[in-house]
Amino acid sequence: MEKIGLVLEGGAAKGAYHIGAYEALEELGIEIDGIAGTSIGSINGAFLVADKLNLARSFWRNVDYRFFYGIDDKLQDMILNCPDCLETRLEITKVTFETIINGGVEVDRFLETLRKLLPEEDFRNSDKDFALVTVNLTKRREEVYYKEDIPKGKLAEYLLASSYIPGLKQKKIDGSIYLDGGFYDNLPFRPLERLGYKNLILVHCDGVGRIWEPDKDLNIIEINPSDDTGPLWNFHHDNTESLLKLGYLDTLKVFNKLIGDIYFISKRNFFKQISSLIVNGAKRNNLFLDNYQKILYDELYSMELEKNQKSLSLMILECIELVAKVYNIDRLKIYTVNEIIKNILLKDKSQLWVKYLNK
Repeated sequence: MEKIGLVLEGGAAKGAYHIGAYEALEELGIEIDGIAGTSIGSINGAFLVADKLNLARSFWRNVDYRFFYGIDDKLQDMILNCPDCLETRLEITKVTFETIINGGVEVDRFLETLRKLLPEEDFRNSDKDFALVTVNLTKRREEVYYKEDIPKGKLAEYLLASSYIPGLKQKKIDGSIYLDGGFYDNLPFRPLERLGYKNLILVHCDGVGRIWEPDKDLNIIEINPSDDTGPLWNFHHDNTESLLKLGYLDTLKVFNKLIGDIYFISKRNFFKQISSLIVNGAKRNNLFLDNYQKILYDELYSMELEKNQKSLSLMILECIELVAKVYNIDRLKIYTVNEIIKNILLKDKSQLWVKYLNK
């Protein structure tokens, strides 16, 4: 069986999306043989290679502005509680100026956290391949580090090398100064391609960086965010939770486990519930008798999607989704058709939809 590789795009706080996507891949039973990543993609990839999905999830639910910026608790609280307040903006300006004067943000907290959370022994003992990308400023070249290239005891340092954004205080790693790998390759599928991988799953997160065009002979599945992933440095808990959910749901939809253009609709009883909507509406107007419901259900179920055409059931679903969007129904959940209509009913005081539900 051919190997499957996973590629994780760099994108700072947007990287929570990767973890949700990986959780869905595991649920789908898709076994990943190797992972490559840049910047936050390399950090997430290291957790996943070590088979520590739970630790990765915990990392994201606890990471905050202090992890990357090295700010104190007072400013952390100000940013979380009132990011647009004048007092917060003035404090950020003050801290930024002091940081520039002092040569950048300290990276010690970053390294300490990774050493504490990420078990290097499990990472090295894993059967999964691993690669990260960085830019060596000292040698003026891009560099790829596979698992075996990373010196023992220095995994955290080389993950930092891949994540070295401008503004961090420079610290030599084995004699070299590094820059974030996204400046050269922010979605590094080529390191896995060099290991013989032909089947690749590329997980985007709308990061900022250079992305190369894949060769046509690769079998590629791309997972893209279906919603805005927010600012690069938004580590607020609510944003992280949304990205974890979005990555999970988008991945299930890419692998055809969910349907819907806007929302995430379960296929369970989909045709039955759609046909019931039509029949109930028709019966209200004396257009059908009860025994026609099975005929309609069978017809809907047997309808095939043809090129550039949509079945009647999916057109009806589109209409339901548009109404749900107007009523601002929570998007980051899995719904059945009846469930999303019931959510509309909670918002629609006219109760217009009640007569169409299959009770």
